[in-house]
Amino acid sequence: MTSLHPVEDFWLKLSECDCYPDDVTPVTQRLPGTAAFAAGAGLWRPAGTHDLPDFPYGGLMVLGHNLDTETGYRSALESGVSHGDPSVPGQRMMSTWAGLYKLIDRAGVRRTDFFFTNAFVGLMKGDSNIGKFTRQATAEYTAWRREFLAYQVNVMRPQAVLVLGTHACDDVADIVSPLPWRRGKLPPPTPIVGRLFDWETTLIPAFHTSYQKRITQDAAALEAAWTPTKART
Repeated sequence: MTSLHPVEDFWLKLSECDCYPDDVTPVTQRLPGTAAFAAGAGLWRPAGTHDLPDFPYGGLMVLGHNLDTETGYRSALESGVSHGDPSVPGQRMMSTWAGLYKLIDRAGVRRTDFFFTNAFVGLMKGDSNIGKFTRQATAEYTAWRREFLAYQVNVMRPQAVLVLGTHACDDVADIVSPLPWRRGKLPPPTPIVGRLFDWETTLIPAFHTSYQKRITQDAAALEAAWTPTKART
């Protein structure tokens, strides 16, 4: 019997969710190449491929607040070029990914060492996903998405978690013990050890990589927290 790749397992578990808010829609197709889970595999891979590389157990979890809008996702599907793919003629790489590559390269983290997921893995209906992802989340959905993130953490057991932006940091503040930072304000770039659900790891709060306003300090914090020999691929 062949065991499922962790990403396939995550996809299967995600398909069980039936409590999306009215302003959120599930991802129905997988993008090729490099894109955050659940639009893609959440892993670095060559543009255009659907093959799943080795999963980075014990590596770096990159945790964002939300995935994308339905409009942006459909555009990527139609073009065949994913958010994290290298730039192609006439199309710029998504700023989130350009900044992320710059940050992890400076920190000495290999691109094969990360898994990129989000607190919200659905798609926002409409054209904008800036700011708070949904204002219609039910208690059932909030509980489900946290259970799903806990499941991903338990499978990966990340050495470190890079938390992107104020909203993602607010998401994390509610699920880490002891409380790592105050909500509503981006924490300083200081690695903090805490228990994320049932797993103790190092959290690195970072300015969202779309803007790259604190990339030197954030990369230094990640580098200080990162031990390359611990990452298994």
